[in-house]
Amino acid sequence: MYKLRFSKLYHSDLDESYNYISENLKSPMAADKLIIEAKKKLIEVRNNPTHRPLVYDKYLASLGYRLIRVKNYLIFDILYY
Repeated sequence: MYKLRFSKLYHSDLDESYNYISENLKSPMAADKLIIEAKKKLIEVRNNPTHRPLVYDKYLASLGYRLIRVKNYLIFDILYY
């Protein structure tokens, strides 16, 4: 099993998305589902980090960046050895 590390902005971006969906769109259940789905996808990545496709950008793909789709959001990850 691999260890996940997050950028400094990851948690604040996720919080902002959660708050926007919950407060502005008045849909706290959808906001909760976003968090649950993100956690589920990250567990999948931790267990099998090469399962996700490389990003389309050639430069970032050459660095090993992969793409995780969570509803209408994207999470980028990179595998460090």
